[in-house]
Amino acid sequence: MCAQIRGEPRREGVRPSPARSGSLEWEYLEMEKHSKRPEADFPLAGAPGLANATRLLYSSARLQAHAMKAVLSYQIEALSFLQRRYEKDIKFLDDLTATEETHDAIDVVSCFWQNAVSDYTGEAGKVASIASALSAETASFVREEADAVVDDMAVRTAA
Repeated sequence: MCAQIRGEPRREGVRPSPARSGSLEWEYLEMEKHSKRPEADFPLAGAPGLANATRLLYSSARLQAHAMKAVLSYQIEALSFLQRRYEKDIKFLDDLTATEETHDAIDVVSCFWQNAVSDYTGEAGKVASIASALSAETASFVREEADAVVDDMAVRTAA
């Protein structure tokens, strides 16, 4: 199951990421179609009561990976937004401390809050679009899994 490539373990079903040469990160290969997935190696996998156990196991693992992908996408977006906002906050403080007149300070504060409100509403729109895309992906994933289960049931019924 494992082979050594350049001193690093190579797991079945994964390959080194070509995007980053020399990187130790692994990229998972796309799994085969639902009907071609191998059955589990445990002894009772073929038992009538456990016919869909393997599919359930694989489906739940893929669903968890999909959910983790969604969480990480939100985290990446949130952290990049916060970095941009914190940089603007620092600039605001620099601009505010550089003012010598009261009306200049009011202008700086007013401009800062206008930009902050605009940035936060723009970010809310981005989060909504990410949520929409992930919802569509999840619906597609669930539909594919349901179709695969129906196909398996039809094959087992015909046999």
